[in-house]
Amino acid sequence: KRDFFLGAMNVQPFETPHDAAESVGYVLSIPGGARFALATDIGCVKPGWMNAVSGAAAVLLESNYDPGMLRAGKYPYELKKRIMSRHGHLSNDDAAEAAIALARSGARRIVLGHLSKENNFPELALKSCLTALERDGAPDSEVTVARRDGATGVFSVKSEFYE
Repeated sequence: KRDFFLGAMNVQPFETPHDAAESVGYVLSIPGGARFALATDIGCVKPGWMNAVSGAAAVLLESNYDPGMLRAGKYPYELKKRIMSRHGHLSNDDAAEAAIALARSGARRIVLGHLSKENNFPELALKSCLTALERDGAPDSEVTVARRDGATGVFSVKSEFYE
């Protein structure tokens, strides 16, 4: 995985623990230091991808499923096992723990994304993350949930991300 440039913006791909071939996330950096990370298709919290996104001012972070909903849901057992594996998807609880580390490393905006339509609700993902951040006393970060059916918001990049 090699960095590349889109104009002046550096794009740094990083490996994600997922069961698809060549699964990657991205960190986008602009001159002046602002960084945005896109971290989805992640089976577990691992130092490799966490180090790559550390220090990003904003992160789109996978919060794919609620474990109770997934276990009780209609998916076949093998698919449930795959989703919950270390190479599947990130649960709300794991995303919340990752959000704590991201907030401590400078993330001021965390957007929860890649939510399962069948095994999650935006309110559950948001509550899990906000509760963990508050319990931990992590630095203030704005947390939102990406919409599945439209734009979530417009962000401009300067020395930080602004809405």
